[in-house]
Amino acid sequence: MNTKTYGFAIPWYMFDLANYNLITSRTIPEEISDTKKPRLTEQGVPGLNYDPVISGGNHNRHLAFRIDLVSRDQLIGVTPLIKSLEMLRNQTQNLWTMGKSDFNPNPKVLYCWGVGSIPMVCLVARVDFTHVSRMTGSAMQPTYSHCDIELIVDESNPLHKMEEMWRMASSILGMAQGLVQVGWNSKLPGRPY
Repeated sequence: MNTKTYGFAIPWYMFDLANYNLITSRTIPEEISDTKKPRLTEQGVPGLNYDPVISGGNHNRHLAFRIDLVSRDQLIGVTPLIKSLEMLRNQTQNLWTMGKSDFNPNPKVLYCWGVGSIPMVCLVARVDFTHVSRMTGSAMQPTYSHCDIELIVDESNPLHKMEEMWRMASSILGMAQGLVQVGWNSKLPGRPY
């Protein structure tokens, strides 16, 4: 469990765009998996000694992480935070009308924490809980749970164009940073990190 505290940093958060719900916690994910695979096809051609590789675009970008939910409140524990996260794995519900139909989509979230990106709109692919049964409060509510979350970046959203511009600008800065580290820092004694 990682509970870094900074006096100036933005805390871990996700914003539920459909339910207008800010989800935040003092604990942060220890590791965030950020994957995007190219779609490559090996096309077999009779008579060739190899299979030509054809690029067919890319798969979606997936973000996945686990966050520990902890509360010292022995009465309600982490139940309110769990319920906020549960809203992400159910169809959108309007708090004011409590309307729910079969045609309501699942919520999308705004997320950027810890992945080096600007805020991106993401579809929620998975929200799973593991409740530590020995850590329950006096009202039998969990006080310690794990939440596994998987998000799929909505690359058709206009915010993603800004992410592409940010990626291009950052890659130029990354090249300069690498050259400085190799050229200048290699002359300094000690470890390179």
